[in-house]
Amino acid sequence: MPPKPASLLTFSLAELEQVTKEGVYASNASRDFHLFYVGRDDVHGILQYLLSRVRTSLYLKLIAEHFVAVRQGGGLSGTTRKAQK
Repeated sequence: MPPKPASLLTFSLAELEQVTKEGVYASNASRDFHLFYVGRDDVHGILQYLLSRVRTSLYLKLIAEHFVAVRQGGGLSGTTRKAQK
């Protein structure tokens, strides 16, 4: 059986630099916050990395562009649907 990955107790955002398009963060990037983009960064790799290290629970905030448009009054013109299993 392969060894368990390290937990998130000592996690640092710098560990996720490798999954960005550039492979590194900008020199002036925040150490506390980073925005990753679907289609540009390896978001699936990020989720796999994080979820493999969860021991108890995890809180994620995922923001989709169309949700932001609705909040700002832009509307979706009927494109909102519930996720299907």
